[in-house]
Amino acid sequence: MISARALALLPLSLLLAAPALSQAPACGAMDADLPAAFAGWGTPGDVKGVDGGRPVRVALAGDTAFAVAPERVAKPGSFGAVAPFAIAKAGTYEIALSAGAWIDLLADGKTVRSRAHRHGPPCTTIRKIVTFHLPPGAHVMQISGSPADAVTLAIVPVR
Repeated sequence: MISARALALLPLSLLLAAPALSQAPACGAMDADLPAAFAGWGTPGDVKGVDGGRPVRVALAGDTAFAVAPERVAKPGSFGAVAPFAIAKAGTYEIALSAGAWIDLLADGKTVRSRAHRHGPPCTTIRKIVTFHLPPGAHVMQISGSPADAVTLAIVPVR
């Protein structure tokens, strides 16, 4: 049974919730309006390694051996992977993931600190985007703490 007080507060709670509900974007088809940098996100290549510049689907495992301990401790039952990749030209790059996982990047065995992070664009399956400034050469991406056993990811230069 609902109390008289709860019934009296119901209109106020609906008024307070209305702005938040009206701010949610109305999405048609997911990934229909992806930024140009993430073209191909919906049809990633299926590879074990990472090739900078195009989206790929990476299988993750529950027992990943990392070269350097991840900065954030992963929850039990989560998944991870180690993905080598190369960058030809120094610059700022964004790494997009389809799952809420932690990303550590290594260059010459040392951790590269991220410059920024944000959620993916509304109405897309991009869950997060992390920005790094990378030197040219070989790098290692360590993905940890993913609730999913596979992720789509893309490494794109910031223009």
